[in-house]
Amino acid sequence: MTPPVHAAIYLRISLDKTGEGLAIERQRDECTALAVRRGWTVAREYVDHSVSAAGKVERPGFRALLDALRAGTISRVVAWDMSRLVRNARDRYELVELCRERGVIISMVRGSDLDPTTAAGRIVISVQGEIAEEEIAVKADRQRSARQQAATNGRPVRFSHRPFGYCADRLTPHPVESAAIADACQLVLSGGSLRSIAQAWNVAELPTPQGGERWLPSVVRGVLLNPRNAGLAVYEPAPQKGERRKLPHEREVVGRGEWKAIITEEVYRAVVDTLTDATRATPKGTRTLLGGLARCPCGEHVYGGKNSRGTSILKCGRLHRGEAADGGHVSRRAEPVTAFVVALVLARLSRADALDLLAPDEDESAQAVEPLRTRARALRTRLAALGEDTELPLPTLRAQVAAARRKLAEVEADLAEAGKASVLAGVVGADDVAATWEALDLDQQRTIVDTLVSVTALPPGKGPRAGVVRDAESGEWVADPATVDTTWKV
Repeated sequence: MTPPVHAAIYLRISLDKTGEGLAIERQRDECTALAVRRGWTVAREYVDHSVSAAGKVERPGFRALLDALRAGTISRVVAWDMSRLVRNARDRYELVELCRERGVIISMVRGSDLDPTTAAGRIVISVQGEIAEEEIAVKADRQRSARQQAATNGRPVRFSHRPFGYCADRLTPHPVESAAIADACQLVLSGGSLRSIAQAWNVAELPTPQGGERWLPSVVRGVLLNPRNAGLAVYEPAPQKGERRKLPHEREVVGRGEWKAIITEEVYRAVVDTLTDATRATPKGTRTLLGGLARCPCGEHVYGGKNSRGTSILKCGRLHRGEAADGGHVSRRAEPVTAFVVALVLARLSRADALDLLAPDEDESAQAVEPLRTRARALRTRLAALGEDTELPLPTLRAQVAAARRKLAEVEADLAEAGKASVLAGVVGADDVAATWEALDLDQQRTIVDTLVSVTALPPGKGPRAGVVRDAESGEWVADPATVDTTWKV
């Protein structure tokens, strides 16, 4: 009596865009029909759903199939075709060797029976596997070419997720999300933090780009650094082995996109310049208004902290780091000094001539920016033309490309400078300067202080009320002006 044949069906689809698994169902129906016609018992089904077989991507279903072959529980492998089963030499070799050892036949719905125990069978499997690998390479080349052509022509990538800030057509700014991006850019340029933006977007319940539960500062940073916001199309070839894939703002701009820009290029450049500034990182102890801004008489910055009684203090950096100090280094209560500096800044911002602190008129700035935009477009067009030039000698081509890129970098730097709004905008000229100040986040307040005044906290002297006086208007205890040295920067 012929022993029963226990077949294992393997099903795989690289990408299920709808999540409905329709392609898997079609494979299952045809593989099951083949097994029924042959009179085999389907012992097990192994599925890799939305898992590519290319490269080193792990396939749990395929691994489980190999484990079953090793255990000797199946005597036939059924798949829709070779491209569904194996598409790289590593997996093909492992499957063939296991089937060869166990005497297992491989049957294809779109093909024939393949016997790995024979030389002829192994040759056919090898040829079909090589064809499958070639299909991967050709498909990858087509995708790269399509992405490059789409970028050059300014078209959005259709197979990516919907970009935050744009509607489903990837061309029309989303009314709520685009406004959030524009406001966030202005907040960054006025000294605001990514943390505060993330908190605001979470409160507004804005969706994250890839469906995460909450906005994180790092995700907000990625959104604001995307050149798409300025209507710029970028392209980067696939990185070589060992190379890091460039972030969107690091990629080469190849032209204008078909989509409508949310912000101007100069604002985008200014945001990139701000967010990639290495000095932007906040050292420990600066989460107070004056921490890391004010200085000790020795020249070190003072940092926020707590004394043994839990009182907020400003302490010289040497003391803050626990270094041995030879005396004369400040350690004093933070509140009076902070109140004194805030009162000083608000008085300056409330003066009649405070408008002189702002940047030049917007109309004048726009007139200065337009030639820069035109120059940037011309240089990008020049670079695109050089990329298609097949007649120039290679050394000449490289020299011209390098020169054009240097000039473009200079223009982009000028655009970034032009896009930087005054950190005082919105506060100067406000109906209630004090209320406007209170509404700012800590990072914006710190930026304003750093823009306007240099502060040195001096030793307060001795005694319970040393270094403080009562403010005549507010009645609050503030630092004695004789114990705080201030110098206006503007």
